[in-house]
Amino acid sequence: MSATSTLNGKPQRKQLGDQLDRLDSIIDALAEGLPGAVADACRDGARLAVKDAIIEILLVSYDR
Repeated sequence: MSATSTLNGKPQRKQLGDQLDRLDSIIDALAEGLPGAVADACRDGARLAVKDAIIEILLVSYDR
């Protein structure tokens, strides 16, 4: 029986193995996407930090 079949008019409960397979595929998808997301966040954070530092240096040197 599939997870979507019915028994006496009631939906069949999902099987633990099916739920574990689904969870495994979700974890796999996260594992594939996470390194890129972290790299993007680090790149953006570093870019903003350098920009802020340059602006601060220019403002300090302009005040002199």
